[in-house]
Amino acid sequence: MKWRSLLMLLCGCGSGAVTQNTFGDEPLQSLTTSSGLEVKLWTNPQPPTRGQLAVKFDFVGHHADDITAEVTPWMPAMGHGTASVSTDDALVAEGLSLYMPGTWELRTQLSGAVSDAFVVELSIP
Repeated sequence: MKWRSLLMLLCGCGSGAVTQNTFGDEPLQSLTTSSGLEVKLWTNPQPPTRGQLAVKFDFVGHHADDITAEVTPWMPAMGHGTASVSTDDALVAEGLSLYMPGTWELRTQLSGAVSDAFVVELSIP
């Protein structure tokens, strides 16, 4: 797999999709929503780069099967976003498309055991 990634980088081909979801030990960001929910967020790759991104959430005090998150990448400077993605059973949203450099917002809507919303800002080089 390592050689395939290197070959795709050298020849400029490939979809830019995240091929394996490995997340580090330390979250990229931690925040508390307006309703008091503690959120930890990891990205793959971390720090995030231009292209396809996976995001993993941890909602402190809640199990993954209790909550669904719908994540909409939004670029405020351009006034538009890309397609929304819902989390899987492990609270991972895959295939978020951040294809331009600049500030992106991950506008996140929670449903299930918790109904809440929050925004995470990411700087994409």
